[in-house]
Amino acid sequence: MRLSTRLIVAMVALVLATATAVGMLTYRNIEAIALPRALDRIEMHTRILATEFEAPVIAARADVNTQGRGVQGLVRASLAGGRDPLDGTPEAQWRHALASRFVAS
Repeated sequence: MRLSTRLIVAMVALVLATATAVGMLTYRNIEAIALPRALDRIEMHTRILATEFEAPVIAARADVNTQGRGVQGLVRASLAGGRDPLDGTPEAQWRHALASRFVAS
């Protein structure tokens, strides 16, 4: 093999090695920057979705608590013979209050 051929092969090998090294370093740097940013975006999106889902759950919990008090009062009045032993509310008043809540919903 002639000297010029050897030099060409050596130069091509050097260029390929340099291009490979630069490509690998660039890939690692981009990966080190892009991956944490993508994870941050995913985390932020998840927090936004959690906040959007939280509001209806809080509203439903409040509805259940409100309706639950009425049902508990009705049950107490029914078990006590027609009057709530805690506050003296008649069973008919509990029924009316509960019915008006269901009609309003």
